[in-house]
Amino acid sequence: MERIYGEMANTIDRRCQEYVYNHSNGHLGVGCILFDRSRSLISKSENGLKFLQNLPVTPQ
Repeated sequence: MERIYGEMANTIDRRCQEYVYNHSNGHLGVGCILFDRSRSLISKSENGLKFLQNLPVTPQ
């Protein structure tokens, strides 16, 4: 299942990037993170992982 969700996330990235490119004047980075109904992370695309790694970590 992990492989299937990973492929889904990468496909979502690709299609969103194509859409943004076709409907805007600039480039916008797109990343996908998939969650289940209990808000647990299921999978992330390659770009989604890059974005997650660049988020600042704040103590709770």
